[in-house]
Amino acid sequence: MTTTLTCETSAGRPAASITWRKMSGKGISTDLTQTAKYNISELDNGMIISESSIDLKPLRLDNNTHPPGKPLFQFIAQNDIARDGEIQHNKLIVKEGSSFTVICRTDADPPPTYTWNISNDVKSPNLTFTNITKADIRLHECTAENEMQRFPKYERKKSISKAVLDIDVQYPSRILQFSVTDVEKKREYFEVTENETIHFICSVDSNPVSSISLSYNEQEVWHNVSKGFIYTDRVESCFDAGVYTCSASNKYNYKPFKEELTLRVRCTPLLSPEFYLKTNITSAKNVTVTFQFKSIAYPEPTFKWFKLTDSSWETLDNNKKFETTTHGLNSSLTIRDITEDDCGWYKLKINNTVGSLEQFYFLKAHEKPDQPTSFEYLPEYVTGTSAILQWKPGFDGGLEQTFTLRYKLQIGNNWTTIILLDVGDKTMYYSPIFLESESVYYSELYSENSEGKSMKLNLTFKTNALERTTDCTMTWTLVFVSASTFVITILVGIVATICFRIIRRKQSLTKSTLQTAEITVLNQTTFNSDDIYTTHEYEQLDEHSLEDREYTEMQTMEAGDDPNRDYITPIF
Repeated sequence: MTTTLTCETSAGRPAASITWRKMSGKGISTDLTQTAKYNISELDNGMIISESSIDLKPLRLDNNTHPPGKPLFQFIAQNDIARDGEIQHNKLIVKEGSSFTVICRTDADPPPTYTWNISNDVKSPNLTFTNITKADIRLHECTAENEMQRFPKYERKKSISKAVLDIDVQYPSRILQFSVTDVEKKREYFEVTENETIHFICSVDSNPVSSISLSYNEQEVWHNVSKGFIYTDRVESCFDAGVYTCSASNKYNYKPFKEELTLRVRCTPLLSPEFYLKTNITSAKNVTVTFQFKSIAYPEPTFKWFKLTDSSWETLDNNKKFETTTHGLNSSLTIRDITEDDCGWYKLKINNTVGSLEQFYFLKAHEKPDQPTSFEYLPEYVTGTSAILQWKPGFDGGLEQTFTLRYKLQIGNNWTTIILLDVGDKTMYYSPIFLESESVYYSELYSENSEGKSMKLNLTFKTNALERTTDCTMTWTLVFVSASTFVITILVGIVATICFRIIRRKQSLTKSTLQTAEITVLNQTTFNSDDIYTTHEYEQLDEHSLEDREYTEMQTMEAGDDPNRDYITPIF
């Protein structure tokens, strides 16, 4: 029996040649024929195969076949959040919540297949994310693969190329923990003890890193750029208690993310810095006075008031004479109908579980005022007809006080007396005018209240010689010769103002409003405030002062007045 095998090939240029081979059981092949057909006889035992070949290089099918190159990535945004996303050096930076597609591409023939190695491999060049989260921050690998057929032995070889995409998901700063020391659980407040070293811990989750700050009562105490901090501090006293804030932000925060904690400091009682403490009170008889104290302490303290009696401290209880009042951190002692026996030392003792504080007070009856100090004249402001005197007020004895200034020619007997009210200025000034040139003047100063007078202070000064460019003697003479009494008074004020401004120098004086009562001359001639007088202003005696003005009455500061101007009223 004969069987015919036929081997056909597709058309090709050049035409394919055909060879029939017989494979023995020992793997030895024997060429049979090179015709398209082969007749099998009963004697042919084994595997008979046919091969066709063309006269080309054995490893290439054609000139365009090649393996895949290095894959490249293309980013396509799919929502507004992703519009700023970009790929640089195989790193994709995108904001959390973005929706987008990354396409993996490369050149290969035949065209490659693509695989993304994620939890479930994606057999596609496209990798799509919807509302990406920070959980997707990792490396994503794209594999491109194709298969080329090789001749003459029908070999098929796979070619693979890979590229890694680093997806960096960025998001706003968020504080994970803000606490003291190693306490992780969030609390309403944290308690520490004075002189204790503590650690403020602020842990921040952010990408990119955050600008972080630590503030105390809205005042920044520390700042850095990081993903968190541990700030070490020593708690010294009650003043370190309060609200602490950790703030963190990066370019994605609309406003800083903040966490607050309240720190309570177990501390010895102290005087509150917001309270003005008055420990010495001078009082009249038969009135009521009150001592007060405002503390800062934790835990809340107790208060006890005492009075020093016969060298021992006597506890004060509420009765008709004394009343103690306590509200939280505040306490007061009220003494009614003051008598001489009530004067003396008082003590307040403040205690809590950490420590104690004692505060002393002194009550005394009204007394005469203390003597003024620093009574002197200003040499640079002495002219041929005027001078400026200054002094510092002393304690007023607990009552309203006035200052009496007297001056006269050293060789004369006629005194000019000025009475000035204490208006609370640290330094007071007065300027005698219409003085005689090149003359020595003797002056006295003392303070007075309803209880009496202080001791006197004495001062001697000498006026300068008249200068044609700065003195006004001739002007005064002409005025008095050519005018009536009323006109004289008005011109006196005008000329005095002009002279006063001529002699001003660059050195400035502290402001003070000088108030006057009346001037009494020893020859019994008295001029009251209803008589004719003029008013001069002074303030910052230098060439930059405001223009000359004339006044006809004492001026006081009102709301809206120039706060840099005070006034002096000489009375003739």
